[in-house]
Amino acid sequence: MTRKTLHQIETELDAIRTEARATATRLRSSGDYTPQGIADTFDRYRQHNAWDDKVAELAAAASAAIDNASRQRDELKSAMVTPTGTTEEQLLAELRHQRRAQRVSAALEAGAGALVELIVNADQADLPLLHEHAVDYYSVRGGQAGEAGMAMIDHALQQRSPEYAAAASTAGRAESTRHVIAEKLKFVQAAVTDPNASDPTPGGVATVSVSAAGEDVANLAA
Repeated sequence: MTRKTLHQIETELDAIRTEARATATRLRSSGDYTPQGIADTFDRYRQHNAWDDKVAELAAAASAAIDNASRQRDELKSAMVTPTGTTEEQLLAELRHQRRAQRVSAALEAGAGALVELIVNADQADLPLLHEHAVDYYSVRGGQAGEAGMAMIDHALQQRSPEYAAAASTAGRAESTRHVIAEKLKFVQAAVTDPNASDPTPGGVATVSVSAAGEDVANLAA
């Protein structure tokens, strides 16, 4: 399947819904069909135009595009916090971390500022173990404190890497757009299966453009 952006997917979904609603209106207003005749004739249009298959393909493409934004974010994060280098270099990093463990623990106890500063300013070779230490600490704490700590760690990583910060922002807004796409699909699927389907409420979620989340989100593709 050809790569399509979320904006293109939105446009095609709107076109299918418009075509289906126009077909239903024409059949109902012609005066040539009984209610059952309208339903049967509409179903033939539905099959001939392959509306169901087209909608399913567009739905899958939209989901994949949004997933791709999350994958790009996760890959950038993984590149920062995954140990690299030779076995000897990783061993040296482990030894450095052991010497600094008390300082790291003190920063974790002190709160946000100290930990963020450590993460932002750490050498790349030392970041993976520092990140692991912090994640383990907040995983054990759990609850709201644990969630806040994990968010703080991610905030520090974003401060460290503008590229990761941009990818995280795009992925977050893309995930919010998933709900918009789902609402659009609900009305499109109704339009292609029911000649008496209703249109989206003006101002409702289904009428929001994916561009509202930003052009970077609207241009996502997979």
